[in-house]
Amino acid sequence: MADKSHSLDRRKQVRVRLRASLLITAQTDSVSTYHVVHDPISRRNFRCEDDQRFAMGLMDGKHSLDEIQRAYEEKYRPRRLSLEELEAFAARLLEDGLAENESPLAGRLVLAREKKRRRQQLWRNLSSVLFFRIPLIDPGPALDRFQGRARLLCSYWFLALSLIVWLGALLLLAGNWNEFIARLPGYQEFFSFRFLFYFWLTLGLAKICHELGHALCCKAMGASLARAMR
Repeated sequence: MADKSHSLDRRKQVRVRLRASLLITAQTDSVSTYHVVHDPISRRNFRCEDDQRFAMGLMDGKHSLDEIQRAYEEKYRPRRLSLEELEAFAARLLEDGLAENESPLAGRLVLAREKKRRRQQLWRNLSSVLFFRIPLIDPGPALDRFQGRARLLCSYWFLALSLIVWLGALLLLAGNWNEFIARLPGYQEFFSFRFLFYFWLTLGLAKICHELGHALCCKAMGASLARAMR
């Protein structure tokens, strides 16, 4: 019994420090306010709710988990926060590289963890033939200039115009179905270098246009792309 009590006391006194380089901004949607955590090292974004942001704000290496738990329950009463839940949340922050322990090697651990994550991400990208994610530039500043025009893309008349174009293309395909079938590449042509080159080029352009549609929609709704979630 004494060992269990001593172990519990040690768990309560654990201190976690949130990395100072993180950028945290508040975002508001039509329902509530949430927070976006941007990691400049991994260039990843994480979403957290208001109560999670409060707990993270106390993770400064000075407050113990016990103090954070009591402060949380005082602010959000009658809600309760168990030590196990708080430990799991802190462990997730450590695993994602958003927080550090009190080890003097904490910085090296963050870099080592990020290198491991990037190797795993590279392998996942290479193992997928339809998905490649290559970070190039932050499109936020460039898309800021189109924020006003982007609202037109979310209007009802643009939706109606898109449906008309889509139906027109469908009717055109139906009217020329035999010619469409005749122009489909054969088995050998399908695996030729020329066909694969145009196939990947078309797929890449379609993917870019698709993702730009999401980005413009975010801009039209007033979201910050630089801090938006993945």
